[in-house]
Amino acid sequence: MSQRDATSGVMTALADKYKKWAFLYEGIFWTGADTPLRLWTGRGALTWNGFDWFGAGQLLDCSPVEEVSDIRAVSFTVSLSGLAPGIVDLAENSIRSGKPGRTWLALFDVNDTVIPDPYPLRRGKFDTDTIVRNGDMCTVTVQYESVLSSLDRAHDRRWTDADQKLDYPNDRGFEYVSGLQDKVLTWG
Repeated sequence: MSQRDATSGVMTALADKYKKWAFLYEGIFWTGADTPLRLWTGRGALTWNGFDWFGAGQLLDCSPVEEVSDIRAVSFTVSLSGLAPGIVDLAENSIRSGKPGRTWLALFDVNDTVIPDPYPLRRGKFDTDTIVRNGDMCTVTVQYESVLSSLDRAHDRRWTDADQKLDYPNDRGFEYVSGLQDKVLTWG
């Protein structure tokens, strides 16, 4: 964990011999409008950052956090198990590629209050999901890719009239570019 993103309260709680902590997860799902799903690995409701987070207990699982020193994309997964099939059907219809997801490490004080500014663990964009059904129980695993993963993809944009019209339909600046490729110009 890097100290650059952790508050003094979080650093003090980490130094304590006894720690009480939880993971927070926020994922955006599409149900007619972008709707955030906010869960945490405890029980009951938790209020943080002006929002209510619903306790999923041990049913919520996050992949291990990998700290890297080089610049590369690191993906992460969030799993929710023990779901009723009706909720899984809703998840199948509302998960959309590219929607954001984030996780935090929250630490608690002796009064079970979240210490301000939980440590941000990961953020990314939805990539793939896996749904495993086993009788009445289901597990939904959602994989997020790092925002750096866009650096690995080739951008399929060209200096052509058709490509320019995607952004600016009335622009005629590239109209004659294709005719200039084999054009012989005589100077002087």
